[in-house]
Amino acid sequence: MRRRTFFAAGLTAVSAAIGGSSADRGIENALFGDATAEPVSLRLLGGQVAAAERTLEAAGLGELNRRLPRLLSTARATWEAVTGSAKERAASLFSRALSVTSQQQIRVSRESIASVAADRAARYAELAGDPVAMAGAARNQAVVLRRAGSPLADKVMIDAAELLRAETALRGADSAGMYGKILASAAYTAAGHDDRDAAAEYLSAAGGAIEPFGDTPRLARADLDVFAVSCDRVLGDYGSALHHAHAVDLQAVPEAHERGRYWQDVGLAAHGRGRIDLAIEALAELDQTAPQYLHHRPWSRRLVEDLLYTREGGSSPLLHRLGARYGL
Repeated sequence: MRRRTFFAAGLTAVSAAIGGSSADRGIENALFGDATAEPVSLRLLGGQVAAAERTLEAAGLGELNRRLPRLLSTARATWEAVTGSAKERAASLFSRALSVTSQQQIRVSRESIASVAADRAARYAELAGDPVAMAGAARNQAVVLRRAGSPLADKVMIDAAELLRAETALRGADSAGMYGKILASAAYTAAGHDDRDAAAEYLSAAGGAIEPFGDTPRLARADLDVFAVSCDRVLGDYGSALHHAHAVDLQAVPEAHERGRYWQDVGLAAHGRGRIDLAIEALAELDQTAPQYLHHRPWSRRLVEDLLYTREGGSSPLLHRLGARYGL
């Protein structure tokens, strides 16, 4: 199996460079420190990892802050304790726990820790011989690169997708779904570079990959509709974003994270079109769907601040509550 190239953050001084709550530092300690735990059975560990994945899908970012330090320590201790064929299974579970950590840290805007977790997820996925997990880790690394403004983000995603295709032939729903998810993220990245054609091409290829399977565990067809809205919004085509958003069946979007991103896009696009009423409505929906996303992302503070200076926003109890939280 060919190795992937990952762009990991340096392990020295990262923990000291990043502030955060004691729960945040618990994750750092589990990654960098000497946190210890007792090994458990692979069956029990598998249940714990699956529960963390479900919490991530439900946008339970605060709950994961509390649960991930123990999970990471337990997964590492279990991997170190087992031998023989169980070693690969333990490595796979540890990789999944690290992937959850990487995604959770991305969503709370702690990209340096996310990068380290993604790099380690890739290493343990390789030990487990799991090309899907390796591709997912590369996607997480590319998101960190995109946040940092690196031009390498698109290349890392496309290389990961093509390697996954070469290694799996996309024969199963899991690999096809991950392939599509990576391409959908690449479409969003291309849109951020004002490359409308590439964004459309990647979204089309993502849809083609999952077409034989319908909705997959990694990517649902309705998720691609949300990505299309995101791409329009990033391209500055706010009218098209709102038009596409109107056609999205939110009931078919399985993850709270994607539903939250939908309302983020609607709010930003509505503000861009001068639809202050709709922007406020979108924030209210996001506050119900994935409220923790309003706590951690810079865009939400900027949008609330802008809306508070409008006539409609100035009279909104929701915006005043959010503004007080941000110290506005």
